[in-house]
Amino acid sequence: FTQQKFVRALEFNPCTLANVHHIEISVDTTGTLANEEANTTGYGLNFSSVTGINQSRLLSLYHIGERVTQFPLGMGYRIPAGADLILQVHYLPTFVSIDDSISMNVFFDDTTVHQEVKTIAIDENDLIEPEFFVIKNQIKNLHHIQEICGDWSLISISPQLAIIGKSVKVFSVGTANDTTDLIQIQVWENSLRYLYYFPLAQGITSGSTIYSDGTFDNTENNPNNPYKPPANFTHDCLNCEDDFKIYLQLIGSTDCMVTAECIVSGIEEQHSISSFDFLLKPNPANDQLTISFSLPSASAITVTVYDLNERMKKIISLNAEEEKFTAGNHSITFSTLDLPQGIYFCKLQTENSISTEKLIVQR
Repeated sequence: FTQQKFVRALEFNPCTLANVHHIEISVDTTGTLANEEANTTGYGLNFSSVTGINQSRLLSLYHIGERVTQFPLGMGYRIPAGADLILQVHYLPTFVSIDDSISMNVFFDDTTVHQEVKTIAIDENDLIEPEFFVIKNQIKNLHHIQEICGDWSLISISPQLAIIGKSVKVFSVGTANDTTDLIQIQVWENSLRYLYYFPLAQGITSGSTIYSDGTFDNTENNPNNPYKPPANFTHDCLNCEDDFKIYLQLIGSTDCMVTAECIVSGIEEQHSISSFDFLLKPNPANDQLTISFSLPSASAITVTVYDLNERMKKIISLNAEEEKFTAGNHSITFSTLDLPQGIYFCKLQTENSISTEKLIVQR
């Protein structure tokens, strides 16, 4: 690009839809990738072996089935003068050779005043745990923590889980311990890899922290587990694209808030942000906590409280047959006096599901 451009929309048309996992679009202002491609025989680059990709800046992403999202005039992705547009296509594993070609339509915005949409990725570098690793025959929770510098308006969010993903939840905590729930998908499927746009942009102030909680089921009961029998699941495993990432799209806090009338999104209504399945009161808690929940069928339950380092601090098991909860609405109350002030994860597990909420203990 010889001059700076702003992009309102990107449209992709892969030929082999069944083989494309997702596409990442970035900009490279160093010329490194263009030089590497010029010195490479054949078409394009194998991104697993190039070094310049780490110097590029993520612009946006696209998943199969996602329709074109068009920003309002005056808002868009910024491509600096002299930058190269990078298309990184991630393919699913295949045992046969395939040929593919992708066409891309770029819709520019030539107005003079712009609000830049920035895309950031919360990834394995932000995990609380040392690495993405799920032992065979285990259901494990993994967590991200990302502190936000500067004031922003969050306009969309896109969680990405490995194929053994079971559920995901993302929320933000402000400097006054105010909590904003951003998204929860209780039953994860690969078909849910979309950019989810908020009806009204979510304000994220400087000093806020974004937390994400992903549950991964590496047992034989998970029909999506590619290993039969289960094997240890790591970064390098089969079908381990985007093991656990959260993509955020933001505009600066001085920019206007974005409403549903401003953004045209092709995501169907059934892919909207879902509600939560249990409630903590009071939250923040002082000396005791009540958990209210609803069960579709009779089940024993286990409540586990973890600190931010995933150390188990408290567990309440109701597993005896005579203590099973019947289908319907229930609540349980327990003391929190043994928990120091701080932020925790409260996990409620039934015989068929797991869900997690953030808990604040404050005195």
